[in-house]
Amino acid sequence: MPVRVLPARLAALALAASCIATLAPATGPAMGRAIGQSQPTDATPPAPTVQVGTAPVAAPAPRSWPTLNTAAPRRDLAPRLAKVLTDTPEIPGIGAAIIRDGALVALGVAGTRSKDSTTPVLPTDHWHLGSCTKAFTATLAAILVEDGVITFDTTLAQSFPELVPGMSPHWPDITLAQLFSNSAGITGDMRAGGLWSRLWNHAGPEYLARWHALETMAARASDAPPGTKHIYSNAGFTFAGLMLERATGRPYDSLIAKHLFAPLGITDPVWGVAGADTAQDAKTPATIWGHTRAGKPFMPARNADNPPAISPAGRVSLTLEDWARFVNLHLIGHRAAFPPAAPTTAAPSATAPPATAPPATGLLPQTVRTLHTPPIAGTDYAFGWVVQPLPGLGTTLWHNGSNTTWYAFMRFAPEHNAATIVAVNIASPGATKAVSQLVEELLRTELNIAKPD
Repeated sequence: MPVRVLPARLAALALAASCIATLAPATGPAMGRAIGQSQPTDATPPAPTVQVGTAPVAAPAPRSWPTLNTAAPRRDLAPRLAKVLTDTPEIPGIGAAIIRDGALVALGVAGTRSKDSTTPVLPTDHWHLGSCTKAFTATLAAILVEDGVITFDTTLAQSFPELVPGMSPHWPDITLAQLFSNSAGITGDMRAGGLWSRLWNHAGPEYLARWHALETMAARASDAPPGTKHIYSNAGFTFAGLMLERATGRPYDSLIAKHLFAPLGITDPVWGVAGADTAQDAKTPATIWGHTRAGKPFMPARNADNPPAISPAGRVSLTLEDWARFVNLHLIGHRAAFPPAAPTTAAPSATAPPATAPPATGLLPQTVRTLHTPPIAGTDYAFGWVVQPLPGLGTTLWHNGSNTTWYAFMRFAPEHNAATIVAVNIASPGATKAVSQLVEELLRTELNIAKPD
């Protein structure tokens, strides 16, 4: 089960001067709203001293991106979600959607934005996705790999040669692929030596904090040689995001907005908890609030999420429709990369139009195979996805995420061309159990495939 780093609110410490990184100028504003941090601008930081990977091609081949059909008739999941709230009353609010055959065939919300409020959750509200963000960052990397900007075999030493003298053994040889597959052999614990506190209190550009985190952690011994052991690591995805920034000279949020969000039609991502930049009232909250595991409402604010430095590992918030657009990309891509051996036994969706031509996939089949295949034999973690067979559903891919006050879960069953996503604004044990069960139940109900006894 994916591990989640707990938020911390520790004493203020300044970032050391050694955190100064070198990135090329950003060339345009980021899409979406960054919470508690500076927006990328056209200000010119120092030019990079090294180009990573293969030089970018002048004009990458245009991609044909899949389009999620959101205009098809859809069922309202609110009645089923209301029952979840009845059975698990500690959950204040819940949202869910079902994707099938390229269409959003069901969506619904239930409950309230805060436990102490009667303001209802809306279908257009944002949900914090936590570590589901990892799959987004890996997908961004895959796009840049296809464009020739970087390779999955690029190492930390190639990306950051100026840091190599201070790196412990194994660190220089860690590859981008190993960071994305949690097989780099590095810990996910970023608290040692006060690092987590410094990340919390960093007020400058995110990439500077990521640089400082890499410089600090790479000086310590790794937990295992690269490529030999699965160790879930938010730090690994954080450093992978920094590698993409070094390779392109652009900040992470600007990169993912341009190369992934915009092509998919995701126009309003939020980094951090939605509403942190909005006036809030406990009785009439303007956005959904997270809740502690004990059920106390947590007003959206900068300290209501993990430090901005770990955005590549787990800080995006999206609407249900936008989240579904991303999952649909992987669902369609997987079916092209791993063609079903035989037609599925489930009845076709009544609301999805019949397929008349091979769908656009966005990514090349060989790229998707890399993203969806665990690199270490006997493990189940691929690149931001857990690969798990389920009786009757075949191979499924899933990920969950939480910053300890929200919980999100996505799962897709490519053999049946279907997926479900569910999010709640609390991460108590009862809530996470209910969500995990509901994700599978909605898939099975949609496909009319019973769970074996």
